[in-house]
Amino acid sequence: MTRPIKEQKTIEDDIVVEVEKVITEKFQFLLDEVNQDIVGWITIPGTVIDYPVVKGEDNDFYLDRNVNKRKARAGSIFMDFRNSRVNDDIHTILYGHNMKDGSMFKELINFKDEYFFNKFRVIEYHNLYEQTEWEIFSVYVTNTDFYYIETDFSTNSDYQLFLDSIVKRSLFETDIEVMVGDQIMTLSTCDYDFEDARLVVHAKKVK
Repeated sequence: MTRPIKEQKTIEDDIVVEVEKVITEKFQFLLDEVNQDIVGWITIPGTVIDYPVVKGEDNDFYLDRNVNKRKARAGSIFMDFRNSRVNDDIHTILYGHNMKDGSMFKELINFKDEYFFNKFRVIEYHNLYEQTEWEIFSVYVTNTDFYYIETDFSTNSDYQLFLDSIVKRSLFETDIEVMVGDQIMTLSTCDYDFEDARLVVHAKKVK
């Protein structure tokens, strides 16, 4: 049985209270009956992307294993092992294969179309405790030379420089501002425009 997590919150200037986070009934069942590595569920309304999210001890285990830890070519949608399963990092990264049958993160490729990009901008992410909502603000194709999966920023300036760089790379402009203090989510999959290409989608937490 997974225990509730206690989180400290500061009220006004110097009063600190403990807020207990309780895992929802849905996820408690999945953790008990399916896999303790489950950390959330991602849905992009209007697309086929509607999957549980797992997190392993590295970024290799779930490349070829499904949510039940069985060998599977499609693998799973998985969170970067450096991220917190509580989903409270400033930068959360999710990976998934670009499958020819249209499953997993295949449909992310459609975000290279401006109409699709503008129509399906909302990501619903249920972490273990609550539903959150994210709005897509950037999509682009890059190679692995660009380190878009940075999770640790030494200073606020470093984080802002990173945010500015991923906005600038986007194929399309939006009116969404991203700045220090914002949480972002990155979805990553393979692209076949060139060797070692990656299709990257960035979203800002709005709810």
